[in-house]
Order: sequence, then C-alpha cells, then structure tokens
Amino acid sequence: MNGEGFELSEVSRVPDDLTEDLSPPRLVGMKRFFLEAFLAAGLPGIRTTLLAARDPSGKLLGAFALSRMEVELDCIAGPSLQTAAAAVRRLHPGFLKLQLLMFGLPASMADHEAVLAPDVAPKLGERLRRAAVARSLEIVESEGLSACVWKEFDAQARERWAPALESGGLTWFPSLPVSAQTVTWTTPAAYEESLRSSYRRQLRANAARASEKGLSIELDCDFAPHAAEFHAFYLEVLERSSTRLETLSAAFFTALAADRRIRYVRATLGGHHVGGALCYVAKPDVLLFLYVGMRHAVQREVDLYFNLLKGVVDMAALHGVRELRWGQTSADAKGRMGARLVPLWFAMRLRRPVVHRAVRSLGGLLFPVRGQLERRVFK
Repeated sequence: MNGEGFELSEVSRVPDDLTEDLSPPRLVGMKRFFLEAFLAAGLPGIRTTLLAARDPSGKLLGAFALSRMEVELDCIAGPSLQTAAAAVRRLHPGFLKLQLLMFGLPASMADHEAVLAPDVAPKLGERLRRAAVARSLEIVESEGLSACVWKEFDAQARERWAPALESGGLTWFPSLPVSAQTVTWTTPAAYEESLRSSYRRQLRANAARASEKGLSIELDCDFAPHAAEFHAFYLEVLERSSTRLETLSAAFFTALAADRRIRYVRATLGGHHVGGALCYVAKPDVLLFLYVGMRHAVQREVDLYFNLLKGVVDMAALHGVRELRWGQTSADAKGRMGARLVPLWFAMRLRRPVVHRAVRSLGGLLFPVRGQLERRVFK
C-alpha cells in the first residue's frame, strides 16, 4: 500500500471485478466487452493497459485505461497547419511527433476512460485521482516519454478532475467537441414532422433520390455477420480522415460483435453491401454512434453518409433512448440532423519544461476551439 490506504498496479488484462455498475451507460470504453476487444485487438503502435486501484482487502476502487503510442501533435489542428506539418515531415519525419502516455483509449469515444466504484467517498475519490495523475507523470519520467495526456473531459468532468490534474502541472487545451442531442421523437415519421420545412424537404428529397438509385437502409442488424466487410469500408473512410489517432483492426470489430448492444445500420445498393454505421445502444439511456464505413464512390452517388445518419436517427426512435451521441467528427453533417456541439477538453504535460511552455503558447494554433454554424433544424 502507498500510505493512502490503496495500491495502484498496472495490469494487462481486464480485472474480473471490473463490472458494469462501475461505469455509467454511455461510457462504453470502460465496459468489459469493449476493453477486452481493444486489448486483444493488437493495434499497431499502441500498447494499452489498465491502472487498477485496490484497498487493503483487495476490493477494486477504480480503474484507469492508459495507452502508450506515438501521436502527431498537430492531429487535431486546422487543415492549413496539418498540411504544413506534413510537408515538413517529408524532410524531418519526427517533426511534431510525441511518444505519448495517454490516459484513455485512442478509440474516439469522446469520453474519459476512468471509473471509480460507486461507494467511493468523495475524499477518497480525490486521493485516487491525484495518485493516478502522479503515477502517470512517474511513468513518463521513468520511460523517457515525451508527454502525458488525459482525455476527454466535458465541463462537469473537468471540474471534478481539475484539482488533481492542475496540481500535477498539466495544462488544459480544447479538444474536438462531441455532437449530441436529446431524442424527442418516437418514430421516424415523428422526427421528420418535427423538422422545419426546409430541412424536411431536403431530407425527403435525398432519401427519394437514393431510393430511386436502389439504396436500401436496414436498421438494427446483428453486426457479427457483417464485421469483416465493415472493416474494409471503415478503412476506406479512415484514409480520408484528417483526424486519426488509431487504426482499428478486423479482430477488434469481430470481438465487439459478440455483445448484443452493438447494433448495425446496413446500407446496400444493387444487392451489394456498400457501408454501414456501427452503434452501441444502452436502453433507455443513450445510443452512441461509434464508427462509420463506406465505399467512397457510392457516398458521392447516393449521399450515403447522410442516409446512414438518418438511419441512426431512426434507430434511436426504435430503441426509445433519451440521448443520441454522435461522436467528434463531421459536426456540420450531424448538425443538420439537429445535433449541437458539447465542448470537450484534454489535459497535457510535456516532460521537458521548455517544450511544454512552447506548446502552451501555441495552443491556439495546435488545438483551435471548434464552433458550429447555428442551425434552426426543428420547428
């Protein structure tokens, strides 16, 4: 024990007592099935473990996911800076690249992968957070890594974690916001009727054009039979993404399919699978839009992405959830469905103080605040 009445240990497998009740419904990244899929996936260049906190009796008090990986510091910067950095890397491959300790999963979940047992008292919770932050800094020093990052925090989580992170010298930066909305419709028709007339006309026109060309959207499919073909479409989307932390493997998606809460919106054209949207449904609380995969040529032909987003909207009604969380990409397209941006932050400390001061001064360029065109989608 460390004198605080608990012990922190790094483990490479999911503890047997990391149960569902330790994490809220939307925190899919700390559900056993998701963690086991991620740890077993063998992602290139990423090593993920867990930091487990236990009391003297061995009871699990909390768990924190951590990942060692290489990250380009400009990965969420604006397009012009990314283009400039890529040009420099052609001459200097290591430019703005960090050997990083990330507390969380590099899986774009728009949440922080840290949980405490529900009966942990507030003062003990604060000591656990401070101890985990201190351990993260120790790992960075002992392994000679470039930086430590804790992600992603909404306003409420940031307030809860600020004392621990700021006492460790970490600085807050804006991350990519998450698109989210309250589900007020109970059927697809009710959603359409709730839209303002201009958005309703556009939705119906897009759907009609796609249908005329033979596009079919199937809701709420079991994912297992389609995991392999989806992975190929996921990679096609990833190739065109401006923000990439990880490349998920076919094994990861196959493992996810074992949990019935993973549901699939499947698109076919001319009898062929051309893409889909992968979702996690925790009824009655939330539907999380996890990943999308598409044939690029078909996306242009039938506005496939829009029609998959509409399929997710319809599936939220089908399952009667209260909230729809869309993720951190394509905010404008999701804004057209009625979503609003929720700000998120991450905290970072560079091991070398001079580099940390430089990054802090350039924070506005490297990590710009993202806005959203204000849309009146609903009546």
